[in-house]
Amino acid sequence: MFRERYFQKTKLQTCQCDHDRLEHFPNYSQCHSCSCAKFRRVSRNKYFAQRAEYQGGTYHSKRERDYAFELDLRLRAGEIKAIRRQVPIRLDVNGSHICNYVIDFVVEYPDGVEEFIEVKGFETQEWRFKWRVFEALYKDRANTRLLVVR
Repeated sequence: MFRERYFQKTKLQTCQCDHDRLEHFPNYSQCHSCSCAKFRRVSRNKYFAQRAEYQGGTYHSKRERDYAFELDLRLRAGEIKAIRRQVPIRLDVNGSHICNYVIDFVVEYPDGVEEFIEVKGFETQEWRFKWRVFEALYKDRANTRLLVVR
């Protein structure tokens, strides 16, 4: 139990063949499964989100990847005209730059409506602030919708 907690708090080490250090005894310098001697450090996400890949793109979480898959199906069905992912947006208020915000997806529909989609697993204070500024600037625009997927 202590050992598992210790490795959850610290960065994991994996060998060249991607066996976790937990599978090995901590005192050994070689992998117990494959006998390779080189280990590399693997950092974990603060909120335990795991990066995922889909069609050559890397997504910040599995939930985001799954939503990208859903959007891709809707694109193939013809419901959506275009999808852009990880779009940077400048948030300027009264001519002064407040911050930058990267939205997960911008979806364009055939009728000209643009939908800004943010896929969230864990809401931080920083995200809430940026989202409120983003909402204040973009919610009253014509042909624009904002969506948060939780």
